[in-house]
Amino acid sequence: FNEVVLTAVQEVENAMSAYTSAIEEEVMLKEVVYQGKETLKLSLRLYKEGLSSFQNVLDAQRSLLGYENSLVSAQGNALSALIQLYKSLGGGWMVNND
Repeated sequence: FNEVVLTAVQEVENAMSAYTSAIEEEVMLKEVVYQGKETLKLSLRLYKEGLSSFQNVLDAQRSLLGYENSLVSAQGNALSALIQLYKSLGGGWMVNND
């Protein structure tokens, strides 16, 4: 019995750790996306003022899309980790097949 309880506690700790890490990554990537948007704005302004080439705008757009893609992936990971945490705590859900 004690071994079962210890295993369950370890599963909860692992799930909590995974969820915390996923949330931290999501928060960090939100800041990266924000900075990417600011970089794109600056690139556009410099291009409109004739101080930069359009290639810099395209590079900023490409980078921003990569950052946003990473953020969406991190959000999916956070949701998966939350589900795993919920399950490790003994939670479940009903599937409505209507």
